[in-house]
Amino acid sequence: MTCTSLRIASSLVVFLVTSGAESGFAQGPTLSNRIILAKESTFQEELNRASAERYRVVTGDAGARLAVLERDAEGQQRSYVFAPDVEKYLNEKRLEPGLRLLSPTFGADQDKFGAIFERVEGDDRLREYRFVRVGSSGALRKRFEQAGEGSTGVVAVAAGSPGVAVIYETHPDARNAGVIASGITSTLSDAFRLASEKGHCIIDSDGSKGPIYVLEPCAAGSTSPDYQVIATTKTETFENELNAAVARGLRFVPESLIGVEKKALLAAAYNNETVGVVRQAAGAAPVSYRVLGAVRLATLAKELDAAGAEGFRVIAFTIGPKESVLVLEKR
Repeated sequence: MTCTSLRIASSLVVFLVTSGAESGFAQGPTLSNRIILAKESTFQEELNRASAERYRVVTGDAGARLAVLERDAEGQQRSYVFAPDVEKYLNEKRLEPGLRLLSPTFGADQDKFGAIFERVEGDDRLREYRFVRVGSSGALRKRFEQAGEGSTGVVAVAAGSPGVAVIYETHPDARNAGVIASGITSTLSDAFRLASEKGHCIIDSDGSKGPIYVLEPCAAGSTSPDYQVIATTKTETFENELNAAVARGLRFVPESLIGVEKKALLAAAYNNETVGVVRQAAGAAPVSYRVLGAVRLATLAKELDAAGAEGFRVIAFTIGPKESVLVLEKR
């Protein structure tokens, strides 16, 4: 993810707290959230301060030193490690037992890639991750095509000024990955239609100039995802289309959310286009979606406060060229 839309001075530590219980709404269970944006030197400290108050990281962008947290209903003790240069962190084998990559937080700043790792009390498993950087989505596709069957699978992708990078995790059920990348919605829709026919599932996504999706063969026994693409420059329209999809038996894929540039015809100006994917979910529980988009983080936090008071929970986040977007759901 890129961090061009955050309108806050980078020299400041910003710690925004939202509490649905204090906002005056009375509909449904209230959910308490926090948004943390901090300097690189204090980001990890702020994450663990929130963790001590029983908050857990849901999503974010480590490249922008931003995290979205919610109150942990399970009350498990968690701690966090912020790797501002995750390539160096993994290459130096500094990963400790119990730490797990939070894939939604993998992101890029101007010259490197960052990520957040989580440790849950009682988990002492040593995981193995590998970082790979290439220059473009085309180079990533070629690398995947040349790769043979192995014991590592892609768990996260990020794109930005430093290039395109993926993180692999060693596990016994690893499957070969592939890439879908296109700046044209119709082409993207065709690519996902073909991926659905082949039984491929989304692992992660990112992009700023255009969307990049990493997919792999779906787990054995799972049904075809039957993906459909939603892309629009208006968050209200995106929300309406998500909820219309629910009526057709579809559900949003949180890993698919991206904010990309949408250039106007015959003009140098561009808008923020929000791109996401929905899939078939036969028999899924009823759900409704809320989409929040704002240029200023303070505005986004205020809207998140109101949505949490109505019982909506954050499931996806992206930083686009002009605004940051949150997708929430209520079951």
